[in-house]
Amino acid sequence: MGKKTQAIRDGMMLTVGFHTADPPLVWRFDVAGNPTFSLALQARENGWDFGFVAPKTEFSPVAHFAMRAHAEEALIAVERALEDRKIGTLIGKGLLFAGAAAVIILLLALTYGTFAASRSTPVANAATTLQNGVPFAADDVLKPPN
Repeated sequence: MGKKTQAIRDGMMLTVGFHTADPPLVWRFDVAGNPTFSLALQARENGWDFGFVAPKTEFSPVAHFAMRAHAEEALIAVERALEDRKIGTLIGKGLLFAGAAAVIILLLALTYGTFAASRSTPVANAATTLQNGVPFAADDVLKPPN
C-alpha cells in the first residue's frame, strides 16, 4: 500500500490526503492566507486529532485518527511538504547569487586586464628593454603615456 498521508505544496496552496483518517479526507490549506500557524496533534477520548492553530485562535481540528502513529505520520508528511518549498527556494536563491557573483568577478577580471594592458608606458617598456641589454633614448622614458 502507498503512503498513508500524502502532502503536496503547490505555490501557496497545501493539499493533503489523509488516507488513514476516520473518515479519509483531502484537505486544502491556503498558506498565503495563513502566513503564521502551528500544526498540532491533540489526544481525544477515541483517538487523535490533527489540526492547526492560527494566531489568536484555538485549535482547529482537520482530521481524526484512531491510532497515534497515523496522526504522527500525517504531521510529519505535512511538515515535509511545507519545508520542501523553503529548501528549494533557498537552493535556487543560493545558485542565483553564486551565478551573479561569478559574472561580476569575470567582468572585473576582464576590465582589470584591459586597464592593465592600456597602462603600458614607455617607462615600463624602457625597463624591459634595459633588462634585455638593448640601449634606449632618455626621451622615451620621459614621454607621457598615450
